[in-house]
Amino acid sequence: MPAARPSALVVMMAAALAGCGPKRIAQPTPPAPPTLIVLLPDPETGTTGRIQVANEFGSTTIDAPRSATHVTASGPPEPVTTKSDADVQRMFGEALGA
Repeated sequence: MPAARPSALVVMMAAALAGCGPKRIAQPTPPAPPTLIVLLPDPETGTTGRIQVANEFGSTTIDAPRSATHVTASGPPEPVTTKSDADVQRMFGEALGA
């Protein structure tokens, strides 16, 4: 007697049911937080330089002491603001004192 072979219907059903499990959908990556850029004067000379912050959406120039902007990968740099001395000390005091 010949060996039993699965019928074509059984093979087709097995192939069709193989893709019927739970689907795993990749979660979107949360956006990165904005990056804060603050221009500080040189501690030895007191001279403040100039930087241009740019990405594919726009650019801004920072050229005054304690001037700052936030930048993300999804939009242009934010308008320039000026941080107070207290803000600079709170955010960077430990690094500036090293």
